[in-house]
Amino acid sequence: MAAGRIVGSMKYLTIIRHAKSQSSDSVPQDRDRELVESGKKDTVSMAKVLVEKATVPEMLVASPAIRARQTVELLNSLLKMRDERIVFDETLYMTGAEETMAVISRMDESVQHLAIVGHNPCMTDCVRAISGDDIKSIPTCGIAHIELPADSWRGVVVGSGIIKWLEYPKK
Repeated sequence: MAAGRIVGSMKYLTIIRHAKSQSSDSVPQDRDRELVESGKKDTVSMAKVLVEKATVPEMLVASPAIRARQTVELLNSLLKMRDERIVFDETLYMTGAEETMAVISRMDESVQHLAIVGHNPCMTDCVRAISGDDIKSIPTCGIAHIELPADSWRGVVVGSGIIKWLEYPKK
């Protein structure tokens, strides 16, 4: 399914926490942790949710950690985004909501729907900051879809978004 253009003076942000991965004590380097089998299955089921809800992003920016890369690859097996619409940004590896919001604010204005794939606690903190809602921690492979009443990514500020839906594998 190709990304569709969303019309209007809204931006849409889909925040995705990477899927379940190996424990941190099983791999020497944190960024080398891979998805476990249940994480792979969850990612495919969540990709189906994105397709069913017609929320395929135009652009996806993700952490370069292996578990985030694998999450993106599995999501894209159903989303069918073009390779040039997927970017791995070092800023999203083990960072905070403020840095993630800076990545969002630098997005090309022609993009109406952006997806971010990263790690907790940052993904949960980012959803909390943008929406102003005190949501619980986003589980692995959880997805929050946020509507932003802004015509510019620079206009995305704390409390400006509305969570349209929040889905996760075991919901």
